[in-house]
Amino acid sequence: MTRPANTFEPHFTVFMLVKTAPELLGFTVARVRELALKQLAPILSKRTSNVSLRFFDVRFYSNRVTDIWIWGTKDVCAYHHLLKDLREDSFWNR
Repeated sequence: MTRPANTFEPHFTVFMLVKTAPELLGFTVARVRELALKQLAPILSKRTSNVSLRFFDVRFYSNRVTDIWIWGTKDVCAYHHLLKDLREDSFWNR
């Protein structure tokens, strides 16, 4: 059975391992989330129609990785632009 070429929509999942800066580790998870959303929400809101994000706090289990962010997208270009926007933000470098 063959599918018409226009019905195939690839879906990509990207696992991003995040290491939070030591200065932020002194804050509660709720405070870090609040700061991240305040800084990152404008960036994420530009791409939410094409990119989704789920994140998990894993610092209890590892000291190498503090969070796992799981991105989902059908549009790799939108994901690329989102990462470019994140890299240009001052919060990302912390």
